[in-house]
Amino acid sequence: VAAIQENTEYAETDFVAAIPNFVARAEERILRDIDLPAFHNTQTTTVTTSNKFLTTPTGFLEPHYFVVNGRLLLQKDSDWMAEAYPSGSTAGAPIYYAIHDNNSLVMGPTPDSGYTAELKYSKAPTSIVTASTTWLGDNASRALLYASLVEAEIYMRQDDSVLATYE
Repeated sequence: VAAIQENTEYAETDFVAAIPNFVARAEERILRDIDLPAFHNTQTTTVTTSNKFLTTPTGFLEPHYFVVNGRLLLQKDSDWMAEAYPSGSTAGAPIYYAIHDNNSLVMGPTPDSGYTAELKYSKAPTSIVTASTTWLGDNASRALLYASLVEAEIYMRQDDSVLATYE
């Protein structure tokens, strides 16, 4: 907060109150633009017989790979899955998967047994806005500061030359 105020030379009350929003948006941007291994996680689980869905872990953003019964599943679009496996009645060892919704993946064919599964995925990190320390704050503090300054300058409606400096 102090670094943002110092760099912008602005301390108006509404601006200072908005600084946590700048930082949160900066974190989101960094996470979206750069695939940092620090935010990769792996979950080992068992898929359930006759259940074509797997609940995604808390904080799940996107899959890197999904292995079921030792086989790397091929990622497809959810529409493709709905057409290829419409009722979920086709059973067998899964070959494909898709992101079904915000909370689950769908497999095709539907598992015919309880197979071991491994999901590697990107996970949303804890925000420095709510935690005292974070990976970005400890390891990429300048990137976080400058991304936050971009957000602050957008808020202050600065011209493109100022934004380009922070970019």
